[in-house]
Amino acid sequence: MQRIRIARSVVAFVGWVVFGVVFASAGLPNLKDIPLERIDESDEPQYRDRMPIYAVEEYGSPWITDDRNGDGQVDYAVLFNEYFEKVIEAVDYGHDGLMDDFYYYHEGNLVRQEIDTNHDGAVDLWIYLDGAYVERWERDTNHDGKPDQVREY
Repeated sequence: MQRIRIARSVVAFVGWVVFGVVFASAGLPNLKDIPLERIDESDEPQYRDRMPIYAVEEYGSPWITDDRNGDGQVDYAVLFNEYFEKVIEAVDYGHDGLMDDFYYYHEGNLVRQEIDTNHDGAVDLWIYLDGAYVERWERDTNHDGKPDQVREY
C-alpha cells in the first residue's frame, strides 16, 4: 500500500512538472475553450460511457503528455479542468503502446480507477474510492465488458 502511495505521488509530481514546463514555455491557454467530456458521477456505472483505451499517440491537445521511461513514446497523459484540477490521468504501465490505467478525479479527489489488468485493450477492473478508501471494486473475468465480480467494503 505504501508503494502505491509513493507511486501516485511520483506520478502526480511528474504531471505537475510537465504541466509547469509546458505552460511556462507555451503561455497559458484559455482552458475554458477546451471541450471537456463530462464524467458520469452517479452511483451506478454507465459502461457504455467508459473511456475507451486509446493508443498512446492519440493523446494530443488538450492532454498534457510525458514519456516517463525515455523510450520516445508517450506513457503518461493528464487532463485538467478550467480550475487546473486533474480530471483524468492515463498511464501505460505495460509500455505496449496502449494506456492501461485510468484515474478519474472529481473536484481534485480520486474517485475511480479503471485498469486493463491483462493488457488486451479492454478495462477489466474498476475501483471506486471515497476519499482515500476503496468503497468497492468490480472485475470482468469473462471479458464481456461488464463486471461479473463485485466486492463492497
